[in-house]
Amino acid sequence: MLENRPSDGEQISNPADALNIVKTQRKRTNLARNQGSYIHFGIWGAAWLIGYSALALGTTPLNGNDITISVWSFPIFAIVLVLAFVASWLLNVRNASGIRSEDPMFHYFKQMGKLAGWSYPLAFIFSMCGLAIFADKYGPGNTEMSVLYNFVVPLILGLIYWLQGAMYNDRTLSITGVWMMALSWSTILAGIPVGYWIMALLGGGGLLVAFLVALIFAHHRAAAAVADLDQEQDV
Repeated sequence: MLENRPSDGEQISNPADALNIVKTQRKRTNLARNQGSYIHFGIWGAAWLIGYSALALGTTPLNGNDITISVWSFPIFAIVLVLAFVASWLLNVRNASGIRSEDPMFHYFKQMGKLAGWSYPLAFIFSMCGLAIFADKYGPGNTEMSVLYNFVVPLILGLIYWLQGAMYNDRTLSITGVWMMALSWSTILAGIPVGYWIMALLGGGGLLVAFLVALIFAHHRAAAAVADLDQEQDV
C-alpha cells in the first residue's frame, strides 16, 4: 500500500502523479468505508454453508418423522457460528478505528452501527436459550426441536437484515433479509435433513451471492468517487 506514497523528503513535481495518488487513496478509502456492506455477507455465507452442511451430513432419518443427529455435527456448527461472530466483531472494530469526525451525525451513525452490530448475537442468544428452556420444560422430540430452531434462526437474521437495510438505505441488505425470512420455512416444509441442505445451499449460498453483489456495488461507489474527483479537476 506504500507504493503510491512519496518517500521521506521526496516531492511530487508532476501534477498528474499527485492526482493519481489522490485518486488511489480516495478509492481505497471508499472501499474500506463500505467493507461492512459486503464482507459480513461473505463471513456469514461461509459459516452457514459449512455449518448447515455439517448438520445435514450428520442427520440420519429414522422411522416416521424421527431423526438422529451425530454428535460431531453440533460442535462444527457451533464453532463456525462463533468464528463468524468473532470475525464480524473484529471487522466492526477495524472499520470504526482510525475514523474521526466532528460532525454530530457521524457520532450518531457510529453509535447506531455499534448497537446494530449487537442485534444479531443478542437475539440469537436469547432465542436459543428460550428454545432450550422450552425443550426442557415441554419435552418435544428431536425433529420438532430441530425444525423449530431452524425456523427461528433465519427468521431473526432476515428480520435484522431487513431492518438494517431500511436504516442504512441498503437494498442488498433488505432483499437478503426478505430472502432469509422466506427460507425460515424450509425446515417446516421440507423437513430434516432436506431443510438443512436448503439452509446451506440457498441460505449460505444466497449470502455469498449477496457478498458478490455488495462487493460490485462497493467498487462502483468507489469508482464514482474517483469520477467526481475528475469532474472537480475539470471545473
